[in-house]
Amino acid sequence: MKVFRALALVLALVFCCSATVRAEGFALNEWSARGVSLAGGLIGRADDVSTLAYNAAGITQVPGTHVMGGLAFIAPMGTIVSDMSAGGTKYTSTKPDVWLAPHGFVSHQLNDNVWLGFASFSRFGLGNSFDSNWVGRYNMYDIGLKTISFVPTLAYKVNDTLSLSVGAEVMNAHVYRGSKIPTKTF
Repeated sequence: MKVFRALALVLALVFCCSATVRAEGFALNEWSARGVSLAGGLIGRADDVSTLAYNAAGITQVPGTHVMGGLAFIAPMGTIVSDMSAGGTKYTSTKPDVWLAPHGFVSHQLNDNVWLGFASFSRFGLGNSFDSNWVGRYNMYDIGLKTISFVPTLAYKVNDTLSLSVGAEVMNAHVYRGSKIPTKTF
């Protein structure tokens, strides 16, 4: 019976554990230097106003008025290896490109319990370009996703251990994809 209970306890612990999947694809999390260095571990701690992107209620831990902004430079690169049955192996590299991911945050404490905040940042983005004559050009030679979010927030500090916030995220997104579809001229 003890073995059964121990096995049941181990199985319950294994099945109750959760893990972060992070299957976000084009997600950007570069909203602050501190957030990047802590691998996004700012959900439960608020050391600066960038908490508006991670956990908006956290601005109640940042007294006074704060302004923060920045710019992340992202340079994606890669090489695709294509096995051309009759023609051997072909290597195609992406064109060099730099993507800019801006972020800005403002918070203001109205009184002992109420804060206003505004954030602007990019949650998703990136893309790649290949030469327009590469082997996969009929599928895709240019692709990209650009977004910018605007988040006004109102936060209320209930007590020293509980804060609540409400806000609306408005996101502008632009997606593009280029491919070379063969057409016949009449």
